[in-house]
Amino acid sequence: MDEYFEYLDILAEDNLDNRRVIKRYIRDNEKPVEFYNTEEFRKRYRFQKDTVVNVVLPLIKEDLQRPDNRGLPIPPLIQLLLCLRFYATCSFQMVAGDLRGQAVVSITVSITIKRVSQLLAEKVVSGPRREILDIISWLIS
Repeated sequence: MDEYFEYLDILAEDNLDNRRVIKRYIRDNEKPVEFYNTEEFRKRYRFQKDTVVNVVLPLIKEDLQRPDNRGLPIPPLIQLLLCLRFYATCSFQMVAGDLRGQAVVSITVSITIKRVSQLLAEKVVSGPRREILDIISWLIS
């Protein structure tokens, strides 16, 4: 019987040593606006840096931000650049692989492109709303 209690003591000590380890997520915060020079940025995204950062981003930034940090949210600038890169290449794989240091899977890219495209259609593009949404649906499908 004493062996049983000793065994329980050993298990209790092991449980104290095996506390849950908090996961650490490492995401390289490389900023494409700072990383690429003006010409490389324009080749990749087909927009000038100033246009993206000072004109387009302020229009949709508020709607792209998350109220909390659950699930490692993608910053609004990166979301916009994901979408612009897709418009430039029409390839989810190139978009997902292009953002160095940002672990972004294809489904996340797809969802982000849809959300950013809808915001751009609402706030930037002028014209018949139904036609714009049809074009976006066609691009995404």
